[in-house]
Amino acid sequence: MSQCCNTTPLDEVIVSLKESGAILIANADKLSVFVNGGENQLVNLGGVMTPVLRNLARQMLEVYIRLASRVRLGVVRIGDGLDIDEAGLLSLAVQTGTGLVFDENGALAIDFSQMPTDKFEEMLKSIHVPIWLSKSTDWYVDMANGVDDSQNRDGLSWGRAFKTAQYALEYVASNFNLGKYAARINLSGGIYGPINLPKHSNTTGAISIIGSGKGDTVLERIGGSVVGSMPSAGSFSMSDLTLRMLASGSQSQHTTMFLNPGVALSVKNVSCQFYGSQDYVTGTKSLCRIAGGSLTINGGCDFLAQADGNQWAGSILHMNDGGVIWLGSDTEMNGITDVTLRGLSGSSFNRNATMPIISGTVTGKRYQLNEGASARTIGGGPQFFPGTIDGTASTVQYS
Repeated sequence: MSQCCNTTPLDEVIVSLKESGAILIANADKLSVFVNGGENQLVNLGGVMTPVLRNLARQMLEVYIRLASRVRLGVVRIGDGLDIDEAGLLSLAVQTGTGLVFDENGALAIDFSQMPTDKFEEMLKSIHVPIWLSKSTDWYVDMANGVDDSQNRDGLSWGRAFKTAQYALEYVASNFNLGKYAARINLSGGIYGPINLPKHSNTTGAISIIGSGKGDTVLERIGGSVVGSMPSAGSFSMSDLTLRMLASGSQSQHTTMFLNPGVALSVKNVSCQFYGSQDYVTGTKSLCRIAGGSLTINGGCDFLAQADGNQWAGSILHMNDGGVIWLGSDTEMNGITDVTLRGLSGSSFNRNATMPIISGTVTGKRYQLNEGASARTIGGGPQFFPGTIDGTASTVQYS
């Protein structure tokens, strides 16, 4: 068919088919019209469109629009991977490495093994499916320069650090399954607010909270718990930081840590400090409260409890509801308190077989065990816990 000098490229022909069952596929070479979901090609006009051909195409389209039914698919434009093959059929170009493939039947499918890792993880996060760690991984928190924004930061370097420890904890717990690996949250120096240990998915791995040193990184709170926990939160460790409680009044729930059932915390090179005001001398307080969870005390830990130099009715270690404390290394305890170790309701204190010792000076009773609680010092003797008053045990075992 001859062409004249006044031509219009086919891809500039716009025909609205939104109310029809026909599909117009147009580019500079071909005009193809499909109906019934695109199964049948009805028109294939090659070459550059002249005004005559354009009018003819429109007339033919009007006929097909009347015949079309079932599926209303509108206009499909060629480009960005869409094309017409030599047989006049619609074809789709799929870039390798995107995860899109054609199966043995020629149908479009998704192969997640070929999807880029970052895109795959973004997809999983968007539907709240935890990503399994393939190795132990470090995240970073910088209270001075960090930003709590997971849309623009991933916390995987100091330059992309989060701002608060709690945000980093929740980010890791919400988006990752630890499996057997460690998720290490590294804190820069500074005084941070309290944290609540969140429930997370793992097999044997744990979330580790690592400071810059006991003198540099401090988690601090006025009232409540410096470290709280969700029930059944899982396994955690802390190292190289200080937990500091600044308390006043007669409330009983002020503590540096509160470990619920199903929470296991291991501490190393951690200082737990409890500073109460002078009126903070009544009620039942505790420097560390193990309420059904477990605490393992490793090397370099120290515990200090005081109330403006006055004795206060508290305990350095308080365990209840089946809580368990393991002493795994030499530890220092100091304070003016009611009792060094208080055990209730089936809880237990256990000294590791390496025979660690507790040093320091505590004014108050060494231990008080009731309601089936026990303390197994492995021959540590009645003076194993520091104090100025002999310990007492009621219907329990102290050994």
